[in-house]
Amino acid sequence: MKKKLSALFMVFAMVLSLFSGLGVNTVWADANEKEGGDTEEVISGLAAMDWLEWDDNGNIKGPNEQATWMKGLGSVVNGTTLLVKELDAKGNPTGGAIRADALTLAYCGDGEEPNESLQTENVGSIAPVENNENYVQLKFSHIGWYKLYLTNRTDSDEITIEVGYKDLGFYTTEKKTPEGAIDSYEYTSEKDGVIYLITSAPADVTWDGNETWQVNVDGKNIDEKLYSKYFAKTIVQHDDSSQEKVYQLTLKKGTFEWLDICVKAQGTLNGDTWNPEERLNVHYEGKMSGLRVSNDIDNTECEGDKECWSQVIYPMHRFMTWQEGETQKIYRASELKAEPVDENGTVRLKDSAEKEGIVEILVSDAGDYKVYVKDDSTDYVTIHMSYPESAYYTTENPSVAGLLDGAENYTFNSTESGNVLYFIANIPEDVTEIESEWYVSTNAGDVAKDDIERYVSIEEIGRGKFKLTLKDTTEYLYLLGKVHQPGFDPDHGQTEGWGTASWLTTQFTGSSAGFSVTQNFHWDDNAGHMVIDDKAHYTKEGWGSLNHQQTYQFAKVAKDGSVEKVYKKDELTIEPMTDATGTAFLVQPDDYIRIKFNGTGEYKIYAKENPDDAVIVSADFNKVGLYTAEKVSADTVCDSESTIWKDECNVLYVIPYGVDENLTKKYKFFVEPADEDRSYDIADFYTVEDLKNGNHKITINKEQKKNFTVGVTMELYNENHDKVDETEAGVWIQSKEDYPQEQGFVAIADIDRENPEIPTDINWYSNIGAYYTDEVCIVFATIDSDERKNIVTADQLLLTDSEGNPVGSITANAKDGRFCDLTFPGIGSYKVVNKETDEVVNLDVYYREVAFYKNTTVSKDSYLSSVKTDSDNQVFYMVENAGSDYTIKSVELYAGIYEDGKEEPTYFTDSTKYFNYEVINASEPYVYKITLGAKADLPEEFFIEVKAKIQNAYGTYDTDGYVWIYTDKDSSDSGNTGGGSSGGSTGGGSTVTPTPEPTPTPEPTPAPGETTTETKTEITTNSSGNTVKQETTTIKNSDGSVASTTKKSEIENVAKNTSASVTVTKDADGKISAAEAEVENTVTTGTDDKVKTTISANVVKQMTDAAGTTDLTIKQTVKDKKGNVLYTVETKAEDLAAGKKLTLVKIEDGKKVLVSKAVTVNKSGNVSVKAEEGEYQLLNEKETKALQKEILKTVTPKKSNVSVAKGKKTTVKLSSKLDMDNVAKITYTSSDKSKVKVDKNGKITAKKKGNVTVKVKVTLNDGTTKTVKVKVKVK
Repeated sequence: MKKKLSALFMVFAMVLSLFSGLGVNTVWADANEKEGGDTEEVISGLAAMDWLEWDDNGNIKGPNEQATWMKGLGSVVNGTTLLVKELDAKGNPTGGAIRADALTLAYCGDGEEPNESLQTENVGSIAPVENNENYVQLKFSHIGWYKLYLTNRTDSDEITIEVGYKDLGFYTTEKKTPEGAIDSYEYTSEKDGVIYLITSAPADVTWDGNETWQVNVDGKNIDEKLYSKYFAKTIVQHDDSSQEKVYQLTLKKGTFEWLDICVKAQGTLNGDTWNPEERLNVHYEGKMSGLRVSNDIDNTECEGDKECWSQVIYPMHRFMTWQEGETQKIYRASELKAEPVDENGTVRLKDSAEKEGIVEILVSDAGDYKVYVKDDSTDYVTIHMSYPESAYYTTENPSVAGLLDGAENYTFNSTESGNVLYFIANIPEDVTEIESEWYVSTNAGDVAKDDIERYVSIEEIGRGKFKLTLKDTTEYLYLLGKVHQPGFDPDHGQTEGWGTASWLTTQFTGSSAGFSVTQNFHWDDNAGHMVIDDKAHYTKEGWGSLNHQQTYQFAKVAKDGSVEKVYKKDELTIEPMTDATGTAFLVQPDDYIRIKFNGTGEYKIYAKENPDDAVIVSADFNKVGLYTAEKVSADTVCDSESTIWKDECNVLYVIPYGVDENLTKKYKFFVEPADEDRSYDIADFYTVEDLKNGNHKITINKEQKKNFTVGVTMELYNENHDKVDETEAGVWIQSKEDYPQEQGFVAIADIDRENPEIPTDINWYSNIGAYYTDEVCIVFATIDSDERKNIVTADQLLLTDSEGNPVGSITANAKDGRFCDLTFPGIGSYKVVNKETDEVVNLDVYYREVAFYKNTTVSKDSYLSSVKTDSDNQVFYMVENAGSDYTIKSVELYAGIYEDGKEEPTYFTDSTKYFNYEVINASEPYVYKITLGAKADLPEEFFIEVKAKIQNAYGTYDTDGYVWIYTDKDSSDSGNTGGGSSGGSTGGGSTVTPTPEPTPTPEPTPAPGETTTETKTEITTNSSGNTVKQETTTIKNSDGSVASTTKKSEIENVAKNTSASVTVTKDADGKISAAEAEVENTVTTGTDDKVKTTISANVVKQMTDAAGTTDLTIKQTVKDKKGNVLYTVETKAEDLAAGKKLTLVKIEDGKKVLVSKAVTVNKSGNVSVKAEEGEYQLLNEKETKALQKEILKTVTPKKSNVSVAKGKKTTVKLSSKLDMDNVAKITYTSSDKSKVKVDKNGKITAKKKGNVTVKVKVTLNDGTTKTVKVKVKVK
């Protein structure tokens, strides 16, 4: 601020100096004026004005209102500024200003009159005035006569200027010279600092020879006796008349930054007052001497100043002097003394414990304080200590004792005391109108304005003063208070006006009573997981991340802060709130709970025993994260608990999220290989590419044999290069390998009780599941190390509950005694015990996620697998059986029949004739009322199918349920079948539409509520030149409006040995509700069981053109030349883009089974697969990842810790939740074979006492691997 004031001082001095040269020091006669003052003639032609007005910033405002046009004028040698124009014969300007580039300046000698010789070289300069080119700045190299004229003149019109020296003038030379004349002086350490004041009063001046001196140093006028501190003044020349004097001023380095010298004289000239005044502004660039102070403590090069403006909250200062040779002396507190300027308040100095060479000035109140070296009180610095413009206090009025440092957290542990603060803004007196704003955030993110009261009560109790009452809702609260004039908003470029803002972070260290949550955990190496802190505290809110599953403990807390009860996952419910963008699931892998979020926003968690007392957890993305695509979303985010399979996905993106654009980001990448403590060079594991858009691309090295963690740390720095935040992201990278069949006592479920057969392509497992409503049939066996199977029959088995109590029944199947029929008393966990070996197969029994029932109750008695119609409009129900650990999504109803000779069902294209449904309960459990059509209109038999997607903590999978409808009429009544599918939330089902005759009989007018069907067939040719038969079926309501339209396009010879059809259904609004394509590809078979087929880009293009959308499901049926169906494969047209990776899965009993490694769509857009008999799907990378994640989450040991006596044997087993259909191989390794030996079946032999880790490596069919550990203690 001082520099700015001094700069204005300099401009002011220059302006005064210029004016003194234009008629103050010397009187110049107007060439147009006679002695009597009468005007001889009107001026015309080229003329100038030199009496100009200037503003405080040194800019020209315009001519003085009394200024006149002149053709002859005078100037000092230092220079002058003119407005030049051409005047007409009446003396009026004829146009705009004439600029410098149109004028020439010529020197005409220093005689009594200007000579006729015009010298233009090296005589001075003519230039436009900065910031205003309408004015001309003249500089002169000589004294005497000058002429100014138009460069391209055609006559002798000109302005005459007589140039002389000032009566009082400053020079860099001892004699008056044009080149030595100065108005200001830039003083550096390289200059000698010698300047001169030369007086040259005119001969007619009566003057006593005395001058008045005024000196201003760095903005302050100083006493004459202090002049010698800044410069030495001596007279080097003096004549007897006192008219001519020369003063030498020798400036002293480092004693000032800005020095302003003003010299005045007083006398008479021919009876008039003669009072010249001259100013010189000196600016020193160099090191400063004398005591200096600076509060820029991190800048060791700072020269300091004589004054310093600081706040009481920032006491640290550096006190220094610059000595000869520009060496610096830094003072300690013991060498200095401080005192208040106005004798109010107290002050003390102490050396900083944080920084060497820094002294803290500690004051009792705001005010001005003087600090000086103990042996010289005349050389002092002044420190102006003030309260912050705005700050938080524990006291109602500003005080040093109550002032809170915004850089430190304010802690409180009770809402009874210590939770009241004050925000106080020091508003300038000239600011009359103010506004206030409050921004509040938690660890979970910003708090909406309407929700602030949930965290803090804010009451305005005075002008710029607010009372804040903190609440115990959350642990950390970030407060930002703003007070400003209306319209002041620097964040959005509105900088006019006044405003202030301050941050404060508060931390609640107590515990909230009632149902609360804590996230105070730390990692325990011995436990191998997070453990709760000894001094954990509980609040009503928590925060979560989609990038990393946080650890939580939910508890019932007493008023004194003690924990009365800790809740398990099954005792809690989590629900998304209105702003949530997805679902969330509670997971409990150990003693504590984690939450898997599938969307951002707020989620409510409560104990089932008391739903009214809830905790709110807010979820968002981390400030930096790893993503599988260059997009921040729940679908692309890499959860730190997840695994990236480098065989299939070797590119990740590092993306910042929600980072203040004013902060600078710095990244550090690292790698952590499995079971390794030493550091590695990341180049061996992955490369990083800066995408120049704020993101980075990571490419995984597929050849790296080790499994490892990709990690990145993002540091954030402010404009002062201070690190203000740091955040980290990481994900586990692993390769895939093959897996063996599980050994020991195992089973296969889902056997058809009426036609039992042992599947040859399904793995055996020791953990299986069954539907309670089904006729459960299971085959059991023992598999040895050579993979030889020995069937275990019902008489060798015992069915028990989870506690080992015999329950239910297990009997030999009536068709084949090798199989076992089981009944259960209810849903739950059961064990099937091998009586001979005591080995166990774990069996979970549960209801179907979606199924049909006689009534709205989910029960075995109400369950329907088939319905025999005995009346019109028969009613039953489809009920969603939502679980606490999963949600049901995308429910759709279909219907169809199985035709002779076809293995796949034919789905009806419309349903209104056969059944309708409505949702009669739109909250969990969702209930659909199914109403069949008239019995006479129904086929002899058909099915209704419900399809849904199940989302849990590990991903999403498909499920379905069926009910068969039987009538007692002849099958000839059933009509023909159509293709396609339909579904929705307000109706659905199926209708068989007869093929119309070439000349259709007009339909009768429908009764109200009935519909009519119209079918139209046409033949077209597509862009590939192939014939397309299009059959359009339109269903109309009784009022003639369209209810739906279905267009089926059959493309002939779409490719060699290939035919295709596309069916698109649109609703009443013309929007596509379903789009499916069927392709038949005939191939030549060989000796290999697996047959290759190619989904062609050319075929896909023709089908998407026919459909009018790329959102098309394609089902390709592969047949041999005899017409036998070999297999089907389903995919989506959108997934068939060049370079995309797709994974083939087999659909068995409604579940997806991994088959092989991913295939890549080639550059042409084609993709080929090889498969054996069955039903398959091609999953995209997102779907594959979800399936892999779902499967791998079940890869856990049955027991993590096993104890065995020396010389004894036992078997390491995996959880029964693992579906062995997906497992290719399991390998076992012992960390110490001398103590524990393990064979390929997981059977361990205890050899000697000690602790050993057995690693179990599970390889899925697609090569994905996961390794788990079992700790074995040999006793």
